[in-house]
Parts: sequence; C-alpha cells; structure tokens
Amino acid sequence: MGTMDIIQVVGFSLPMFSALVCCVLMIMYRRGSSDTTQRRLAAIMILTYVSAVICWFGIIVYVADYDWFVWINTLFFFALILDQVLLYNFLYNITGTGKREKFHKLHYVIPVLLAVSMGVWSLLVPYEVQYYIVETRGEPAPGYLWYSRFFSSTVPIFIIYNIIYPLLGLFRVKAYHREVVNYSADEQRASAGWLYRLIFLVWLTLPVASGVLFVHKSVFFSSTLTVLGAFLPIFQYLIICYNLMSGNYVIIQPTETEESEGDGNAKARKIDRKKFETYIREKKPYLNSKLKITDMCVELGTNRSYLSSFINSEYGMNFSGYINRQRLDELDRIRVAPENRNAAGIDLVLCAGFSSYRSYIRVKARDDASQTIVF
Repeated sequence: MGTMDIIQVVGFSLPMFSALVCCVLMIMYRRGSSDTTQRRLAAIMILTYVSAVICWFGIIVYVADYDWFVWINTLFFFALILDQVLLYNFLYNITGTGKREKFHKLHYVIPVLLAVSMGVWSLLVPYEVQYYIVETRGEPAPGYLWYSRFFSSTVPIFIIYNIIYPLLGLFRVKAYHREVVNYSADEQRASAGWLYRLIFLVWLTLPVASGVLFVHKSVFFSSTLTVLGAFLPIFQYLIICYNLMSGNYVIIQPTETEESEGDGNAKARKIDRKKFETYIREKKPYLNSKLKITDMCVELGTNRSYLSSFINSEYGMNFSGYINRQRLDELDRIRVAPENRNAAGIDLVLCAGFSSYRSYIRVKARDDASQTIVF
C-alpha cells in the first residue's frame, strides 16, 4: 500500500469513526430516555449512523482491498442509498405540522429492491468478472456490459438520492417553519436553522461526489480534494447528534380537540380582546420558556387554530412573535425594578421567559429590525 493509499484510508476512516461515536452516543441517549418521540428519533439516527459506518468502511475497502470489496459490494450499495432515506425519515418525524401522517414505506422498498437485484445478479456473475470491474475502477467486463454498468452505478444513484431527498427535506422544513411559529414560543428550540444547515451540508458534498462522473475512478479516489471532501459528513453527524441530544427541536403535536373537531374551529370558544389581555397580564404565561399555544388553549377554553387566528388578526403577528414581544416588555419592566439593580443580564433574560441569552438576542435583533422598518 502506497503513501497515497494510506492517506486515503486515514481520511475516509475519520468520518467512519465519527459516525460510530455518534451512534454509540445515540444508543446511550435512547436508553436514558423515556419519551416515545425521543426514542423513535434516536432509533432512526442509530440506523443512519450504522448505515454511514458501512458506507465509509466500504469506501476504505474499495481503496485498499479489491477482493473484500467484491464480497461486500451489495451491502455497501444498499447502505449508500439507504443513508439519505433514513435521514429524510428523521427530518420527516421532526418537521411534522400537526397532521396525522405516516412515512411512506415505498421510500424503503426501492433501496431494498435495488440491493436485492444487485445481490441476485452478482450471484449469477463469476467472481473474476466482479473483481475485474473493481480492479479496473469501473471498466466494463467483456461480455458483461449491463452488469458492469449496474455494478458501477453506486455513485450516480448516490448523487440522485442526495439531490432528491434533501430537496424533499427542504420542502418539509419550510412548511414546518411556517407552522411552528404559531405553535411554540421557544425561539431557540423552534428554530429550524440547524435543519437548513444539515440540508446544505448534504448538498455541499455533491460537487465532490460528482467528480467521479467526469474523471476516472482511479484518479478520483486518489485526489486530495476527494479525501478533504470526506470531512464534510463529519459536521452532519455532529450537528444531528448535538441537537437531538440537547432537545433543540419542537414536535408539533395534534391536540385532541382538533382531532375530534376536524377543522379545529367548530367549537372554539370566542375570545374577547380585553379579557385576553387581562389573562396575559395577570397569568403571564410567557414566563414559561417552553410555552406552546396548546398550553394557553387549555386555560382559555379554545383551540389552536382559533387562538392562532385571533392573535394574528388582533395583533398582526404570529404566536411566537406575540409571546416574545411580551417577554421583551417584561424584561424592560424588571430591569428598572430596584431589587434587580445589581442582577446579571442573563438572569433577567431568563426571568423574562427566554430560554437562553442566545434566544433573547435573536428576538431582540428581529424586533429592532422591525422597528427600523416601521419608523
């Protein structure tokens, strides 16, 4: 094994080990959680990390040992196309908009059928033919043109999946972002920023992966740029692991009232603006940093759809914007209180209902920007 081969193996090993570490952390996190949603999300990510480990192990074997790669090619092929399906399944579960919906099984059926086709066809083709395809880095074996093309179709299929599934995920995240601001007032946990970054990182790997379509595989896998591009998925693995374990997300749950009433408005108790403002002033629900609109619905005897519409029509803002506006006003009040004269800024921010100082900064910056536009 030459120096470049060693560099390739080491370079491709780092994302494999990072996925393995994240997988172990997810297993520990799932064991320590009693929440059904958290356990389901963790289970999906465990499978995603396992799939990633297999993918990177397959690439290492492809570089270092032709013989072994022939034997694991079908598993490698399956893991490579399954990876994005699992990641989309994860996004699908996080970005639900409160409707009862299930992840379509067809997403998994297609990778299984492709892998089975690869496995069965490979059983019918001599080992020497498969070894020749690997050794020549994708050259068609004499007399086995169509099998050679299918055997070497892993990267093109990978690219197709890495375009389509992040795009589907992007549509989901956008729809989720429109809904979550009318559901949760936790600025930090309801932010979809890390989901957008995750999708961007997936697409960022495409230029590197696409290189194999334009240059010979022997040149592609020996390129320093290819090895450096392998570091991008490490950030994907860490982003998901950190945000999932820290609970930096909000799952929009359908309420029993909305499920029984269909459109969510049929039996909503009408809200009087004066009484609503009295409730806000006296009860101060905004002091709960994890406040959801459904929490207020219970106390006001109405449902999510009506309350969201009421806030929007009466105050010209969504639920999150309205609650965070109340938190800013509360912060202004407690700052001038004599007993808080020597209090730390972060303590006052938390007392006003913000989940973190970072959350306050984001709300404040957005509020200042809106004030600038108005005035």
